[in-house]
Amino acid sequence: MKTTKSPQETVKAFHQTPEEFVAYWTARGARDADPKRGKQVTERALFQRINRKLAHQSVRLKKCRRDSLSWHDLGDYYAVDEYNHVCSPGGNDLEAIGREVGALSEHEKLAA
Repeated sequence: MKTTKSPQETVKAFHQTPEEFVAYWTARGARDADPKRGKQVTERALFQRINRKLAHQSVRLKKCRRDSLSWHDLGDYYAVDEYNHVCSPGGNDLEAIGREVGALSEHEKLAA
């Protein structure tokens, strides 16, 4: 018959004391949220975040293809309204667009 261990016994199995267990995970969390490095956000995730923020205004961010004739006018990203009219050229910096819209907090940055 299999016996279940209490959480305290599980902690002791991996680390000597519960304090060491907490210290390990606290240090790990502090390392992941290092202000110099910042939390990494992928381009796709940031793009989706921006579109969720803009959806309240019936606006969507689109990515312009490099071989498009309008790429020189619009840049990499542009915004369209619900009728597919171009609202504004977004530019080339997705991270700046994300900060302007509020989809990217100050401790996060776009992954390279």
